[in-house]
Amino acid sequence: MVDKMFIVVFVAGSIASLPFWRIGIQRLRQPGGHSRWDVLLPPRKRLESPLGLLDVGVAFFIWAFFQAASIFIAVQMTGISEIDSNLEPAQQLTLLASAQIGQLLATFLALAIVAVRYGHAPRIFGWQNENIRTDMRLAGAAFIITIPILLFLSWLLSMLVAYEHQTFDVLRDQMTLVSVVVTWTTAVVLAPLTEEVFFRGFLQNWLQRLGSGMSSAAAATSMIGGFPEQWSKRNETSVDDKKYNPKLVLADSSARWMPILVTSLAFASVHLGQGLAPVTLFLFSLVLGFLYRQTGSILVCIVLHMLLNGYSMFWVTLEMAVGGSSNGL
Repeated sequence: MVDKMFIVVFVAGSIASLPFWRIGIQRLRQPGGHSRWDVLLPPRKRLESPLGLLDVGVAFFIWAFFQAASIFIAVQMTGISEIDSNLEPAQQLTLLASAQIGQLLATFLALAIVAVRYGHAPRIFGWQNENIRTDMRLAGAAFIITIPILLFLSWLLSMLVAYEHQTFDVLRDQMTLVSVVVTWTTAVVLAPLTEEVFFRGFLQNWLQRLGSGMSSAAAATSMIGGFPEQWSKRNETSVDDKKYNPKLVLADSSARWMPILVTSLAFASVHLGQGLAPVTLFLFSLVLGFLYRQTGSILVCIVLHMLLNGYSMFWVTLEMAVGGSSNGL
């Protein structure tokens, strides 16, 4: 029953994506812009990134440290002697929740450090209230376009190597209301939020700065962080009490795909151990990276990531509840 429902939804989704593909192909054939990709999705103004290698290094150190610390605390509290596949369902659920809580705390701390250093944390990562509706629609359109391809590729790869994921294992071993709430919260809300902040907001943001043809003043601060010297003048008239008044710039696609490729490789690597899922996630990350480069909006990436994870969790939860075979990514 679940398999038949999945096929119907997959076919319907594929048909629904065709008009979007048609529009995209037509735009790519049109001349204009810095590149054809700019015609496909026109670049949007955002703050020039002040992030340096120091900021990125500190952020990822915090991320790894908090995740390890949260798991260590969970192990001590539950009395787990060894982390392996033979853990009790309740223990698996505790470890899963602890790891995501650690990542969430790390995200808040990393953003707080950026806010203290530069005074523009939300805008640096592309949060603009006037674009919220546009970003939500863009994420929805990107989901409709990409999900049929990702699902088909995931299905092909699953025939070679079985897909594995701790979240799905928890649901398979303990299908209760608590496990459903915890797994959905971690997979659909917390994971997209934390991963996008670190991979797109920090890593790709900084890599784009390196590859955008910086001036010598900007290059000098690319290691330790900071706005280019000509923008670091205090804004005495700002009613928002911002530390600096950096200028808005268009998304620079001159760096092309290198920052996106590097970020996608890093994103896929943290999902090793999940069968061949890193292959699919690498391609998905390319889409996220392109959207982030053109819009500068972290919200687009978070919402699209949530939609993909939510879609996968829906089918896995349904399969566990009524039986059948899992088709989740």
